[in-house]
This record gives sequence, C-alpha cells and structure tokens, in this order.
Amino acid sequence: MSDQDRDWERYKIEIEKWKKETDTYSAHTVALINATISYGGMALKGVTIINGFAAVSLLAFMGHVVAAATQANATATGIKFGAALALLPSMGYFVAGTTSGVIATCVSYLAQSIFLLKDSEGKPSHERIAGMFRIIAILIVIFGIGAFGRGGMLAIEAFSQALGG
Repeated sequence: MSDQDRDWERYKIEIEKWKKETDTYSAHTVALINATISYGGMALKGVTIINGFAAVSLLAFMGHVVAAATQANATATGIKFGAALALLPSMGYFVAGTTSGVIATCVSYLAQSIFLLKDSEGKPSHERIAGMFRIIAILIVIFGIGAFGRGGMLAIEAFSQALGG
C-alpha cells in the first residue's frame, strides 16, 4: 500500500469519526431544543390554566355569595356581601393572568415564525427580532405568574377581613 493510499484511508477514518461526533452533537442539540420547546409550552399552558381556573372558581363563588346574600338579607354562610366585592381586585388579576397566557402564546408563535424566515441565500434571518419576541413572551408569562400570586394574596386578604381576621 502506498503512502497516498494510507493517507487516504486515514482521511476516510477521520471523516467517519467527525461524522459520528457531529451526529452525536446534533442529536444532543435537537434533544435540548425539543426539551426547551416542551418546557415553554408547559409554562404557557400552566399560566393560562392556573389563572383561568382561579378566575372561574372565584366567579362561581362570588355568584353564589351574591345570590345567597340577596336572599338572606346581606349575609351568606357567615360572609358579608361586601366580601364578594372585596374579591373583585383579585378577579382582575386572575383575568389579566389568563389573558397574559394567551398573549404570550401568540407572541411565542410569532417568534418561532420569524426564526423560520430565510434570506435570499437560504440562511436564517431576523434572529435578533425573533429573540426579542421570545424574551417578550417570557416576560409576559412571568407577569402572568405574578398576577396569579397577587390575585391569590388579594383573595386571602379579602377572606381574612371577611372572617374578622
């Protein structure tokens, strides 16, 4: 075997080694991207669900209190009619949190769509704009989580005051 043939064989071995390393790196990168997308989707769903359920639950409770209060001369199960009104600010936070989840989902979709844009040479373009939209979506989700926390604290305060605490 000539030196040229041996060099060619070494070169082919190095190419195969590089291919395996690249495939491993690519598989790992794809797995990380999929995990990131999955966690992002869970965060978007989570903020919408917790705030949505809180708003619906509070609305049902307030409706029951108001209906019972009008029938029982302004008291229902030990909670005064004013307690239902005291829950309105927390309802506002829950609704804002639910809305933020929906808006963040739309902004995330927009970011992903921009990431897919290609320039005339087929290379990704507008990555900074897409990155900006991704950060905006994350901040909106954080706002939604904060809205849930603040709404919950206001509801606790309203119940505490209504129960004389």
